[in-house]
Amino acid sequence: MEEATSALHNWIIYMAFGLFVLFWAGFSILLAIIQPGDWLGDLALWLCTPVTLAVGLGLTGYGLKIRSDVLRETRRLQEIAGVLKEYRRMKISDLARKLGVNEFEAERTIGQCLEQGYVEGFVDRSAGEFVAREALGQVAPITGCPRCGAPPDRIMLVGETNKCGACGAAYPVVQIPSNEYGG
Repeated sequence: MEEATSALHNWIIYMAFGLFVLFWAGFSILLAIIQPGDWLGDLALWLCTPVTLAVGLGLTGYGLKIRSDVLRETRRLQEIAGVLKEYRRMKISDLARKLGVNEFEAERTIGQCLEQGYVEGFVDRSAGEFVAREALGQVAPITGCPRCGAPPDRIMLVGETNKCGACGAAYPVVQIPSNEYGG
């Protein structure tokens, strides 16, 4: 969050300096109009005006570029956060493939989304997955494989199909109904 805030402040600083310098360019032109034929007016017109115009336009243009870069990155992170929320759980390697980056960059992007508050959740490092906070309410109770009884090797969410790591059997993950006594 500090990085985006810092870049946003940089945009404001560059724009403020650029507009201030453009104000002085206008002042130089005004001085040349008020003092025609005077050495001070000629100096202002031929020396100060081109320099201040170039610097002012450069600073203002750079400020606008920083602003557009910040907005573009913000939109990108919001779109990625939307994908992470939609999938509930996503392997970091799958996200890396979708983004066209390596796994380290994908995990860094997830961290930026978490830091900016665009998505809530956590990275399950043992499974190499991102799990959205919305999915935590849909975690199925830990039960073994119906075929061999082996415990699951990852967090199971209701509605998904789990594949047993021991025997390879695929089985749906269903919510176990509770009775009125809580058991």
